Amino acid sequence: MKKILIALFFSSIFAGDYLVLKTYGNIEGSDLTKSDLESINMLFSEELEKYGTVETSPASCADNDCALLVLSESQETFVVYTKIMKLGSKIIYTGSVLNDESSFTSKVTALSVEDMENAVVRLVKSLALNESIENVVDIDNIIESEEEESARRQSLGRVGFSIGYMFPTFNSYAKRNYESNDDGDWNNGYEDGSYLESTTYDSQKITIGMNYFYEFKENRALLAEFIWHTGSPASFGADMSMLKYLGKDDFSPFIGGGVGIHWVTYCSGYCIGDVNPRPEDHRRSGLALNAQGGYVLFRTYNVNVIARAKYHLILNTDLDQGFTIDVGLERKPSPKRSADETKLLLQQSRNYYIAAAIILALLGGGR
Repeated sequence: MKKILIALFFSSIFAGDYLVLKTYGNIEGSDLTKSDLESINMLFSEELEKYGTVETSPASCADNDCALLVLSESQETFVVYTKIMKLGSKIIYTGSVLNDESSFTSKVTALSVEDMENAVVRLVKSLALNESIENVVDIDNIIESEEEESARRQSLGRVGFSIGYMFPTFNSYAKRNYESNDDGDWNNGYEDGSYLESTTYDSQKITIGMNYFYEFKENRALLAEFIWHTGSPASFGADMSMLKYLGKDDFSPFIGGGVGIHWVTYCSGYCIGDVNPRPEDHRRSGLALNAQGGYVLFRTYNVNVIARAKYHLILNTDLDQGFTIDVGLERKPSPKRSADETKLLLQQSRNYYIAAAIILALLGGGR
């Protein structure tokens, strides 16, 4: 939400004020061609139009003084110029937005010509919002250099756990307690009907969950989880939910819903044996429906945090239901070792063992 408000704020200020110059750069000896530069310029202008009206200029500048001179000859308030530099296999792409009173510069590094599409989108967003390259990352503008630095950004499956509180609603999760009324001889007590029943309701329960989280390219995610509600009556179940993101940034809100199967204990105390007080037609388990919403934090990284609010309804006899607030931690599992890596690890362990045995033998002989 913060990113959206910032975008709207800057768009309202800069609308119709951008004068975009052609990219300045020496492409001799590099993989970039004149056609590539023309495509980059077109993509840059089209992307910048999301934040305001854009006017293009055939001029090309390498510094602020040149850009300000071109700006002085136009009716625009801000001028934007970019530069491309080749350093080894890297393409360094720099952009600046400025006028006589202020200036802002940002830089992004791409590892290939094909990666320039995401680099352009990232640089435009950084210049338009006047924020650093790191702060404007989202799932649509991750570049190759970041994929190498973080193994997660290509893999979307994660496992984790959650913990929170569940608040039963509408007298759900009844705690039925049966006690003997005849000095502890509960069998005789049930036979003559002399047992006591009391019903209470917990105001809250601790909720613990284990889950698997998978994110799709369509800005959606699948959340499969096993849940345990502590206290009396105890309850556990499994849910499968589909989530829809409302943004693409590192801090993305989401809404969703799902189905599952849950089971709730019926009573405690003398609630065992052949004289079970639970009615034969009473169903403790049933399908469960849920609706939820929340935030995924650090979405583009290997470790994510999920903060959410969730309401569920179990279609059992008691229609047990409640409101849950929890926080989850998700992490991408470490990749499995290849056969060669496992063999090398075993060989190293054997060498260490032999070396340790020799050292111990020498120490023992010295004594």
